Amino acid sequence: MSACGRTTAAIMAATVMLAGGTPSAQPGAVDYCEYGKRTNLILVDLTPAYDGTDRSVFAEGISAISQVLERGAENHSEAGDVVRVVPITDASVQARPVFEACLPGCPEKSVVNSIVSAIGLGLSECSEVIAEGDRRNFMRTLARTAGELLNDARVYRYSDITRTLAQVTRPYGDAASSGGLRNVYIFSDLIEHSRHLPWPAIVNEVPDNVLERLRGSGIEPNLSGATVHVFGFGRGHDRARSPLSVGEESRLRGFWSSFFEASGAVDVRIEHRLAGSAPSRTRSTNLATEPTTPPTPVPVSEPPAPRTDAAARNAQERRAAVREPAESNPLPPRRIDPPPAPVRPIVEVEPRTVRTPTARELPSPEPVAARSEVQWFGRFRDCDG
Repeated sequence: MSACGRTTAAIMAATVMLAGGTPSAQPGAVDYCEYGKRTNLILVDLTPAYDGTDRSVFAEGISAISQVLERGAENHSEAGDVVRVVPITDASVQARPVFEACLPGCPEKSVVNSIVSAIGLGLSECSEVIAEGDRRNFMRTLARTAGELLNDARVYRYSDITRTLAQVTRPYGDAASSGGLRNVYIFSDLIEHSRHLPWPAIVNEVPDNVLERLRGSGIEPNLSGATVHVFGFGRGHDRARSPLSVGEESRLRGFWSSFFEASGAVDVRIEHRLAGSAPSRTRSTNLATEPTTPPTPVPVSEPPAPRTDAAARNAQERRAAVREPAESNPLPPRRIDPPPAPVRPIVEVEPRTVRTPTARELPSPEPVAARSEVQWFGRFRDCDG
């Protein structure tokens, strides 16, 4: 069978599973479910009246989950793991999967088999190239199916979270056996309002008493070995989606942490936004049994002893010399200039009349040119003699 034919068969298999069938291989297609051992469960609470902020948080969470599945074993997800999406409504009997398929991918194999599979010689049962294309189709179908869940316009009177979780997880085995849960993602505000646990009993009563009542009613989820990721937490169930008070948030977080722990979860993370790609932003309660190394205390250094050498004395004298003028020499008094002298008034002077002399009064001019000629002539004459 050609690569194109096997890819088409894989897409047909995913279509059958989304239509209500179970994850299984079609004739001639690779059965990815043979390689997987555990399940990744995604629960979506449909009972609140979600607004734009909730939808944004949900879209970011689905994108983070897809990244976790895309990276495979790096984030504790393996090829062939089952991915199942289940809605949470007002009745646990309606908790039926809307998406159920096995994560496409090939198991680890030798270098020779990887090369043969990559060039498509047909000598290997699972082709990495085909699995990569099937994985992309898988992620697109998962995002579209999960996104369509929030388009549900029905109004639910109750929010039955505990019973739905118990019914969905009861068939799974423990972490050591095949078929156990790997990750449980829950998009919900975690405000339980059901017939057996009406709101606000979950925050007003002692958590141990509530857990005992749930066990008495047969509500015991099986989360053995699973990591629980809750996102969408912190908002009220009213139409305005008001934030919870500090007391309500603390008590609600405490109850659900105890509930998940008692159900066998090894790690519980309750947050507003899912940070699957950034673990440092995750507010988590680690329930692993491995011993943790206490942080090394930072030693507190003692203040240095005062120096007694000549350099210290010189430095002290210089500091004193700088301080003394500032203390002994206050600022000089402000100089006050004397007022300017008065300006003398301008005395008007009576103009004098200047008389122009007449021609008779002026002296007659001398014959300068004639006298000059006589003088020069006499000089030449003396030179000649």
